[in-house]
Amino acid sequence: MAVLFAFSAACMAHAQTTVTREFPVCFRWDNPHYDRTYLDNAAVEQEIFRFIDSLGTANIEQIVVEAFASPEGSLYHNRELCKLRSAEMKWLILKNYPETLGKFKLSPAGESWAMLRSRVAADSKLSDASREKILRILDDSTISLDSRKWRLSKGLGSDPLVGDLWQYLLRAHYRYLRCGVMIIVSSHSAATATVVPSEAKESSETKKPADTTSETLAGKALIDSTLSQSFPPDSLQEECSQVADNQSITRQKPDESKEPCVPLLGVSTNLLYDATYIPRYGFTSIPSVSLEYYPYDGRTTFGADVEWPMWQHWDTHKFMQINNITLWVKRYFKQNVYLYKGPYLFGSVNAVRYGIGFDEKGWIGEGLGGSLGIGFKKYFGSSRFFFDTGLAAGILWSRYDPYIWGNEATGWYYYDYLGKPEDFKERSKRLLWFGPTRLYFSIGYDLLTRKRR
Repeated sequence: MAVLFAFSAACMAHAQTTVTREFPVCFRWDNPHYDRTYLDNAAVEQEIFRFIDSLGTANIEQIVVEAFASPEGSLYHNRELCKLRSAEMKWLILKNYPETLGKFKLSPAGESWAMLRSRVAADSKLSDASREKILRILDDSTISLDSRKWRLSKGLGSDPLVGDLWQYLLRAHYRYLRCGVMIIVSSHSAATATVVPSEAKESSETKKPADTTSETLAGKALIDSTLSQSFPPDSLQEECSQVADNQSITRQKPDESKEPCVPLLGVSTNLLYDATYIPRYGFTSIPSVSLEYYPYDGRTTFGADVEWPMWQHWDTHKFMQINNITLWVKRYFKQNVYLYKGPYLFGSVNAVRYGIGFDEKGWIGEGLGGSLGIGFKKYFGSSRFFFDTGLAAGILWSRYDPYIWGNEATGWYYYDYLGKPEDFKERSKRLLWFGPTRLYFSIGYDLLTRKRR
């Protein structure tokens, strides 16, 4: 996913000078996070900083950040993605040059249909028939955007020169459509102008992906007209700019101690265990803690649950002693910016040992299990608190022995075994359970966070 930085300046009156430079920054698919380790981002980032240093931030009048999303998936999701990408690129500059605060104008631009058409029209690797087929779909104003996306992904077929056309478009073009344009308008006196060294310019130009910048600029005139077919550009720009600017309010001071953080570790407790009723035992509490580790990026998290009720009611001959540990993996349906939330699937394995007694009878043993389930996680506003609920079904295999309460003389439980004592074998019974294995309504808090990269 490429974000294109086009540094351009308007010609000023009298003896003023303008400097124009272009820088490509790449992003991963469906991801607004800037990753300096991805492709040539680290080198390009340094080129950007060198250019700004050569200008001097005092000579920068305005920095306009535009952002685009490739035309695939939900239009609403892509619009939100553009807002966050533009805010991300603003933060990349602002945290290194805090004096540029107040010079930004964020303009998320939506899906890059015009850019796609420009690239396809100039693609010499496609056969003429395939190129015309794609352009007919792109130029057909009688179909909706969703229909256009479906035809591109499902109805193109193969090309004798490049193979599957949809996969080729993804590989050769769509990665460059996930882009943005940063326009820095700068002006200063020609007598005091700082010129970017030619070596730096050449170095930057060699780092640009082939044919990305020129085609992006060539298609710039078509972008506004294409976007206007899907949503009003003025209202979108105003709405997106306000949202993106609001998101960056907390970023006004690039002090690392105040830099926005990304969750690292969440902790929660199952409310159903904390206060529950067990038949023949009564109301009780089963202490439970769940930990969830959030990788910096992606849709998969890892965690563990622990339950450890160790209650002994000798006067009523009732016992609830369980040590259970569960390891699990969650896969969220949708990748969310900075947070893992929404619906998810999960799989788990657990190991348990138990001693449970009700009046005269009880059971003691160990077991292993595995489950699959579905859940949903929601945060409370913008806080770190969240609610998590889910249901799972699976299998539990256990070996156990029954025991019974002794007479008044001994006052102890003993194994329920009627044979000869010398023939007794521990854990001689087996249990195999299929069915519901887990139900939870949990409340939690993101205990640890990490700084954004």
